[in-house]
Amino acid sequence: MKTVGLLALTLLFSPLAAFAAIQADSSISTVTVYPDSARVTRIAKIALPAGENQVLLPNLPLSLDEASLRVSGESAESVALGSVQLEQAVSADAVQAREKQLHDEIDDWKRKRQEVLDAKTRAEQQIEFIRAAGGLGVAAAPAEDGAPAPAAPAAKPLPMDQWQAAWQTLEAATATAQTKVRDADKTIAEFDKGIAQLEAQLAQVATGNTTSRTATLHVKSDKPTELNLTLLYQIPQAGWKPVYDAELNSEDGKLNLKTQAEIRQTTGEDWSNVAVTLSTLRPTSNAALPELDSWVIDFEKERIYRAASVEDEGVVKSMVEAPEQMAEMAAAPAAAPAPPPAPKPMAVMESALTTGDYNAEYKVPGALTLASGNDSRRVTLESRQLESKLALSSVPRLDPRAVLTSKAVYTGEAPLIPGAVSLYRDGSFVGSSDLPPLQKGEEMKLSFGEDDRVKIKFNALPEKTTEKGLLTTRENRERQYEVTVENHHDNDRSVVLYDTLPVSAHEDIKITVSGEKPQQNDIDGKKGVVAWEREVGDGEKLILKYGYAVSYPQGKDLSGL
Repeated sequence: MKTVGLLALTLLFSPLAAFAAIQADSSISTVTVYPDSARVTRIAKIALPAGENQVLLPNLPLSLDEASLRVSGESAESVALGSVQLEQAVSADAVQAREKQLHDEIDDWKRKRQEVLDAKTRAEQQIEFIRAAGGLGVAAAPAEDGAPAPAAPAAKPLPMDQWQAAWQTLEAATATAQTKVRDADKTIAEFDKGIAQLEAQLAQVATGNTTSRTATLHVKSDKPTELNLTLLYQIPQAGWKPVYDAELNSEDGKLNLKTQAEIRQTTGEDWSNVAVTLSTLRPTSNAALPELDSWVIDFEKERIYRAASVEDEGVVKSMVEAPEQMAEMAAAPAAAPAPPPAPKPMAVMESALTTGDYNAEYKVPGALTLASGNDSRRVTLESRQLESKLALSSVPRLDPRAVLTSKAVYTGEAPLIPGAVSLYRDGSFVGSSDLPPLQKGEEMKLSFGEDDRVKIKFNALPEKTTEKGLLTTRENRERQYEVTVENHHDNDRSVVLYDTLPVSAHEDIKITVSGEKPQQNDIDGKKGVVAWEREVGDGEKLILKYGYAVSYPQGKDLSGL
């Protein structure tokens, strides 16, 4: 088996030679989906005659990245690949297969509906004819094609002995025509329902795109052979995002983290029974870092504004006559900016390993089918059980609920990218949140809803203010708080109580913290954000007391209190 080289930029043989045009159908075999794009692999099998040939590969998506197109192939004989040319092809119909199929089905259903409607119209005309014949005279029957009936001759009286038979004939004909009308109404309603469903499906996948691309390959073979072609290209309008399920067992602290991927694509081409790989890599057309220039800080140039005078005319004249002087006057005292860097060639993106230091890839089991449109597919990537430490957390000042929280160290090899997480506690859905990016060894903190058997109350005691006097030059304001925690469980519970204590923004403002000291200070780098860690026994009631005092010069107004 011999391998055809990758895409060449120039034709390897004479462009004046007569080419044999061969149109080949290609199909998608594999897709690597990135968070915001996809790499598609198409394959085609071609019976290649000897000599120079043009191989046409139609129905490629319009939005494919031309710079990413790569062509390779294998054959039993020597085959030379010249140039590859991409051209736009305009069609009267939609180019997407599923979209075109739905359009054809809707047109077929509408045609059949019209046939039923025409039959209903003929039955209604028969009823009108019967009504006209109700006078028992002679009347003209409607035409078979539904055209108006010709004018009837003058009606003649019907003998009395023929009335009974005439009425029976008219009754039977009327019943038959009315049955046809009712059946037609029922069939039309079913057609309308079916057409509405097809149009809803079309709305999911419709792109309205009637333009595609055709790749023209110039190849040369010494002998007739079978050529197996492979096309790779990058395409936007596709991607995947993580969706997490976190299931907590509150008895033993076991946390099961299930990672799923939601795949969507609106590329204009359907993926039918293809092998799919999900990658955390984010390909970009600009893989290099931006260039940095010198950062110069200087004083603003002093500007003097005065009224215009006759002397200014000479200045203007000299500026016009000496442009170099004007350039010197306009030049800033700072160093001239560096010239823009020379253009650099676009970096070549290399294929990533299945698992590597910079990204992770997941191979979706089995084959996946996903039509282009608003539909999506969700697949499971992995499930991992983590050991977590449970505690109850509360921010009593803002929300006095006791919320069950878990802290666990992430042990997976693949990094977790940000995504939505659904939270389950003991099998019950309690809410949703967002999971931040995590690497192996980092801590994951999640909240699993309220513990309604732990009651928390927040009480702000009245503020105390020192009155102004002749001997005092400063004012003092003092606040005290009480937080009550009641545990109605039959075992102990760990509780973390969060709050914010004021911090001074000026040296003349003195703040003194009183009461029980917090175990955590300046949480997440936020000054004044503190937390108290407490153990509350079963059936116990705990009271936390704390507060602060603020001292500042008399006559000053404070902000923030």
